[in-house]
Amino acid sequence: MEEIKALKIRQTPKTKTRRHVIVVRVQHNVGVLTRITGLFAG
Repeated sequence: MEEIKALKIRQTPKTKTRRHVIVVRVQHNVGVLTRITGLFAG
């Protein structure tokens, strides 16, 4: 997954990289939160 994200970031224009990186970070944070909540719920 990390390699695919890196390739996408490289392919995107410089103007969109910042926005894309923020989206990736948000998605990663959401994924971590869902894992933590899943552990507590489970």
